[in-house]
Amino acid sequence: MSGENENAGKAGLIVGGLAGVLAIIAMAKKASAAPGSTFSLDEATRQLLIAIAEANVQLVADVEAILQKMTTSSGGGLSGYPVANAITMRSITLTFNVANKAVILPSIKVPDDMDIVVKADPGNAVGSIVRVAENEANAIDPVNSYPLIPNEFRAVRIQDASKLWVSATVLPAAVIVSAEQR
Repeated sequence: MSGENENAGKAGLIVGGLAGVLAIIAMAKKASAAPGSTFSLDEATRQLLIAIAEANVQLVADVEAILQKMTTSSGGGLSGYPVANAITMRSITLTFNVANKAVILPSIKVPDDMDIVVKADPGNAVGSIVRVAENEANAIDPVNSYPLIPNEFRAVRIQDASKLWVSATVLPAAVIVSAEQR
């Protein structure tokens, strides 16, 4: 954006804000004034409007500074978070040997700001449901677990896959666990 456009945008924002405040004051004064009379602003109201305009200029400057930091830290655009991309990913397939028996997932460390993905294998038996929960008892409980049908997944923001338990209702069944790594 050129300097002229930036200044025009700031001026428009300030003028628009002042116009809105003045309109509200005018409506309030007109409602209380006698018909046909004019109104004027007292010194305190005038000073208040000036303070609002100055604060508005500072607000615009602060927002511009934040946007500048975001664009420079994310590689020149606002397309994503200002963090590094993953270097690789780790994926594990866990095959169930016993139906309705909960097992803990193997450890996969998950970097902050990333998810672990738990997916029911697409080749699972028809009618099979993989249940995901935070403990062994809930992993076999239909009420306290998250159900996944074949080929369905759930992204979870946790630090380690070993904090989750899974079970399958019908065999053959497997679950795929993956997470990006830095």
